[in-house]
Amino acid sequence: MFKQKHLIKFMDCDPAGILFFAKVFYFAHNTYEEFLNQYDLYEIVFNNPSLAFPIVKSNAQYYKPINKGDEIAIEQSIKNIGEHSYTTVYFFKNGDEKLAEVELVHVCVSKSDFKKTKLPERLRKNITSSPDQLF
Repeated sequence: MFKQKHLIKFMDCDPAGILFFAKVFYFAHNTYEEFLNQYDLYEIVFNNPSLAFPIVKSNAQYYKPINKGDEIAIEQSIKNIGEHSYTTVYFFKNGDEKLAEVELVHVCVSKSDFKKTKLPERLRKNITSSPDQLF
């Protein structure tokens, strides 16, 4: 499981002082990019001349308020890897307390016609061999 910490700042919050609902997607994607960078996959996903990896489905579940000043941990896991897509899941926690959960489905498409295509073998191999990624 890949982990990253974030301090919730005033600018991340709504007028009630809790994390603005859409910010969980921002923090999840930031964690995803850090994961790709750490495992040398960033270039494959974001600077690939022939492939793109758009998110085709996103979901968030909120369990408890996330407040300004909270230092939270975001834990990323790979839920599923298919022939053309993979699903990432992010658990937002304060200690052992689960605050929110985000799920993102990424599909591999050809940039020339935007039709789905097989995941690159290097991406598939590195995602599946990353420590504790699959659950």
